[in-house]
Amino acid sequence: MNKKILDHYLQFGQYTDPGLYKEILRKNLPDDIKEIGLLVRKQIIHRSTLKNGNTGSNKDLRYGDMNKVPWFRQAEDDIFPTASGVLSELFRRDLRGFVLDRAVENKLILTCRFTAILIASILKAKGIPARVRSGFRKRY
Repeated sequence: MNKKILDHYLQFGQYTDPGLYKEILRKNLPDDIKEIGLLVRKQIIHRSTLKNGNTGSNKDLRYGDMNKVPWFRQAEDDIFPTASGVLSELFRRDLRGFVLDRAVENKLILTCRFTAILIASILKAKGIPARVRSGFRKRY
C-alpha cells in the first residue's frame, strides 16, 4: 500500500489522540489486535447491553452482571468523546488501567463509535495504521 496513505492513518486526530497516555498504550498493551479488542471489551459496557441486562448476548454474563451497575448510570459518550477522555476515566476508576478483571461497576458505558475511537487510538500508538468508521447501522 502507498506509504503516504499508511502514514496518514498513523496520525492522531482530535478524537483519537491519546494525549499523555500514548507511551502507556504503546508499552503496556499487547501487540496482537485480537488481544487488544478483548482487553478493550473488558473495560466497556455497550449501552444496549446495559439496557437489556442479563439477557440476550449477556445471558452468560460475559459482559458482567448488569445488576451490579448502579441504576442511575447512563451512556457516557457525551462526557468522554475523545480517546484521552476515555483513557483518563478508565485509569481514574481503576488505577491498574486496562485489566481483564475490571469490576462491572467501574466500566464505561459507551456506544460502538467511541469504542472504535479508543481502539484506533491504541493501534496508532502501537504504530499500526487505523481509521474510525461508524454510522453504518441501517435505519428505517
